[in-house]
Amino acid sequence: MRQLPQVTCYSDFLQAVTLIHTNNINVTHHYTTLIFNIRGMLSHQWCACIAHTLWEGNQCEDFFAIKGDEKDVVIAIYVFPPSTINLLLLADAVEIDFTRP
Repeated sequence: MRQLPQVTCYSDFLQAVTLIHTNNINVTHHYTTLIFNIRGMLSHQWCACIAHTLWEGNQCEDFFAIKGDEKDVVIAIYVFPPSTINLLLLADAVEIDFTRP
């Protein structure tokens, strides 16, 4: 398997980011299993972190939010980004601002 030097996952869901970073999650919380799965993935030998971001202006987040609404999937893990997002990744990397409709 190819080793990734560093992975940063951004989420606009502050509650989820907070739950991932805190140790006192209630076992009856409806996200408990998912939070523990994410913590397990983060514990592997790689440099990975979860960070909060604001939704506004993030074209990649918009893309995945729309894509998620189109499917009946609880979680999707991409090893490589879909080719349809390449231009959006570039736009986000160079911090191009977009207006919302």
